[in-house]
Amino acid sequence: SINDTARLFALPPATIRQWRRRWRQGGLAALSDEPSLDDPQFPILERLRALQEISLELTRQTSFDDLCRQAVELGRARLRFDRLGLFFLADEPGYYRHSFGTDENGNTVDEREEFPIQWRGPDELEEVLSTGSNIILRQDQPLFSGSGQMIGWGWNALALLWDGSNLIGFLSADNLIHQRPLQPDDLEILKLYGLALGALCSRRRSEDLLLKERNLLRAILDHTVDYVYVKDLQSRFIVVNQTHVNNIPGVNSAQDMLGKTDFDLMSAEQAQSFYDQEQEMFRTGVPILNREEAFMKDDGSQFIFLTTKVPLRDSNGKIIGLVGVGRDITDVKQAEAQRLELALERERIQLMEELVTNISHDLKTPLSIIKTNLYLIERLDDPERKRAKLEIINEQTLRLEKLIQDTLMLSRLDQTERVIFRSVNLNALIRQVETDLRLRADVRQVQLKLDLPNALPACAGNENDLWRLVANLVENAINYTPAGGTVHIRTQQEGNEIRIEVEDSGIGISADNLDRIFERFYRADKARSLDSGGSGLGLPIVKGVVEMHHGRIEVQSEPGRGSCFRVWLPIDQPH
Repeated sequence: SINDTARLFALPPATIRQWRRRWRQGGLAALSDEPSLDDPQFPILERLRALQEISLELTRQTSFDDLCRQAVELGRARLRFDRLGLFFLADEPGYYRHSFGTDENGNTVDEREEFPIQWRGPDELEEVLSTGSNIILRQDQPLFSGSGQMIGWGWNALALLWDGSNLIGFLSADNLIHQRPLQPDDLEILKLYGLALGALCSRRRSEDLLLKERNLLRAILDHTVDYVYVKDLQSRFIVVNQTHVNNIPGVNSAQDMLGKTDFDLMSAEQAQSFYDQEQEMFRTGVPILNREEAFMKDDGSQFIFLTTKVPLRDSNGKIIGLVGVGRDITDVKQAEAQRLELALERERIQLMEELVTNISHDLKTPLSIIKTNLYLIERLDDPERKRAKLEIINEQTLRLEKLIQDTLMLSRLDQTERVIFRSVNLNALIRQVETDLRLRADVRQVQLKLDLPNALPACAGNENDLWRLVANLVENAINYTPAGGTVHIRTQQEGNEIRIEVEDSGIGISADNLDRIFERFYRADKARSLDSGGSGLGLPIVKGVVEMHHGRIEVQSEPGRGSCFRVWLPIDQPH
């Protein structure tokens, strides 16, 4: 109120009313237009005007330390205080630190390196905080230097500095140099200056902290090997890091990218793909995580990126853009491919070693039998016995031939060369297999049954390899089916695939062996395999042919109840 203000400045209420009218008409400058130099109100008007000018000048300081230094220097020079000093609360409760102050000669000194000082009047501070006066006044007190040495006596006043509702420090004033008595307006000017400095220091501190964090973030972004960027809802770049700038053809600085989209920087097809992805993310809010994307360089070479994009949201959760991170993983993918190739080569070498070892073992038995029978033939006179020995030699020769053929077949399947596929009539092929193996089935007293529908689409494949696939399955079923048993061969269309099914009523396969039957040279029943001439390569060849034809295979079997092998192969699609 006017009366309270009049008491504050020790002036008549009429004078305060006059000031208010002038303020409304012309602002602060109007207050000093009419009073003469000998007007007793002139000093406070001058100090108020100076306070406003100082506050405006301090807002232009570029750092917190510059603001503190200037606050002391300008306050002394233009607010008529002998000495001023700034102190800020330390991290330790009950302690404060010096900032800038004034020595006994009136020079501004940097006291920032001083150790924290413990507040010596906690009760006094509590009283000021409880009353809300914001001023601590001490009359006839010892006065100290910044280093804590007593250098004189006089009055000392502290104005509290606030950051909103939090106390952050003090502005100190005393009369050490001129020993001027405390004037009525000294405390009010000091209080007003403290309120202004509290706000200015808080804002400057926040700005410096933000600037420091921004510079730190900028340094991190610019020194990372990843492409880091921010886009708005129109997929325009609004932040890019230096790595991104350095790797985009025709771009020399971040300014060359800001405000542009991918359409300005790459092919239309690739840019459209990115734009569609990002707009979909803006609609759904679902981030794009670790997506591999391939790009073509100007020289035709390819490089691969691992891209992550997440929505950028405001304080209300509304999507306002995206943050993207891209990593060039071309070298990593090439290294992975090399490691894979090396692993495959090692596997091929290991398989070759196993192949040589197993073939050597499997060759010994028929060769030994042939050698023994040749020796006996030379010493036998009985034609019947010689003929029996020749049949044995012929049988073991066929066994050697099959072993060699199977080995060559596996070797070919291991090669990466492209196989030419043609349209194959599977029913006709299966009938040929049945004809070729009929004699073997009759010898073992096993019945072959065919269930082949008339309208079966053709299959795309290599006819010789598919013949081997079916023949191996049927021959395997014959070998492991006791006399009087049956082997069923069926075909059926299932969607875009043809299913081939070979089911027998043989001895079956145990669960322990079922997972290993496609391993090379693995024999579930070694005695039966040797007896039937099995090499342990038939089913691995079947699996290799199925995979080469982009098909799949499954086995269902139970000991004593037979086995059923099912193969699915793609139908030949017309081009």
